[in-house]
Amino acid sequence: MKLQIIYLLFILSFILINPLYAEESDQKITKISISLTEAIALALNRNTVIKGNDYTVQGAVLIKNSAESEFDLNIAPELNAGLNSYDYSGLGVGLSKKFLTGTLVTVTPGFYRDMFGYNTVINTSISQPLLRGFGVFYNSDKIDSSDYSLKAAKLQMFQKKTEIALDTIKTAYNAARYKETIDHYKSFINRLNGYIQTSKIKEEVGLATPMDVYRAEIGSKQVSSSLSEEKELYENTINHLKTILALPLTTELEVMTPMEIEPFILTDQEAVNTALIYSIALKQNKIDIEEAKRKSEIARQNILPDLNLVLDFNKTQYIDSSIGTNPQYYGIMLKSSTDIFRKQEKTTYQLSIIKINSLNLDLSTKKDELIRQVLQQRYALKKAQELMIIKAELIKYAKGKLALARLKFDHEMADNFDLITAETELNTAEDGLLEARINYISAIYDMRAVLGTLIEYKDE
Repeated sequence: MKLQIIYLLFILSFILINPLYAEESDQKITKISISLTEAIALALNRNTVIKGNDYTVQGAVLIKNSAESEFDLNIAPELNAGLNSYDYSGLGVGLSKKFLTGTLVTVTPGFYRDMFGYNTVINTSISQPLLRGFGVFYNSDKIDSSDYSLKAAKLQMFQKKTEIALDTIKTAYNAARYKETIDHYKSFINRLNGYIQTSKIKEEVGLATPMDVYRAEIGSKQVSSSLSEEKELYENTINHLKTILALPLTTELEVMTPMEIEPFILTDQEAVNTALIYSIALKQNKIDIEEAKRKSEIARQNILPDLNLVLDFNKTQYIDSSIGTNPQYYGIMLKSSTDIFRKQEKTTYQLSIIKINSLNLDLSTKKDELIRQVLQQRYALKKAQELMIIKAELIKYAKGKLALARLKFDHEMADNFDLITAETELNTAEDGLLEARINYISAIYDMRAVLGTLIEYKDE
């Protein structure tokens, strides 16, 4: 199946980008016949909405990479050149690295010239936060925030894929329904036209009245009108499907939809449990809560004062040994600069607690709503299944009525009124069964979408 999908994508890509084909596109119409599985795969690979969400995911990946680069080794060349009263110039390079513990190490070697001559310099500094800013949890904030954004973007992407897949499935089945209804109407019109000819022949020998002819002709025109409407619905639906698959509207598309009924075997409780595990909305809410708790802990630590331990060592070495001075400096100090009251930070922390409580309430509400949706969809399945049984019974009765009406008509025991009425009822019943069957199949896919199992989630 994967090889078939890859081959199909290759053919479509060739068709869309080949300049020779583009020149002849007015004369050629592409014909594509694919299975429902292939149509879903095509939609997930080509749909423009999904591609737009993919760009969002790519952007989130870049932001995460940028956040992680904060802890890479930074190299910053330094150049001093020009005219000044100290005759000072030179070059150096700044090497710095920040660690997840908050430790910042900076080493800056250089070669310079001043009024005393040429010299080498090395400046070293180590800074370590002791209160606010201490620890891996605090310093990985940007990485964790970007990771949350990436997870949210992937969940949004999966949600869009689920929506597109469901839209593809339901649109394909609607197109199949309209196409089969069109065939029903064409067959019905042929039978009505036959009744018109029969009634005309009988009218000539006095076995029928003009009313019998008019009745058949009116019925034929009414069905022809319905046929025209169904054709329009089919064209609109198949064009919508082409748009979903990002295919040219000139494409002759056929999607083979299986009509076999697959019973839904999960109990109500099993369906609810499955939804609680796989629901995208709940997954999103849970990572929102995790992120809010993490941000709250960051806000709590921000209340602490800013206190840093700083170690410095600087040494200058002149090339000319006749210069007697080679100064060096080292120091250990505590640095602090902070607002005593920390009102803004305390307010931010309190707001973070409120947000956590609000998200927990949202989670509870979403669980209740999800359970309601599962049970509602379960009821819709049962109703659709019962409706199929009723429609099948109607076909049985309509066929019996038609057989009796035809028998009476053939033996000159009645006019064609009962015959045409029975034909109409049978055609309506057959269309009703087709609609009920497709509604049941669609309800199965709706249920899978609610459960979060319509397509496989891959956290890549």
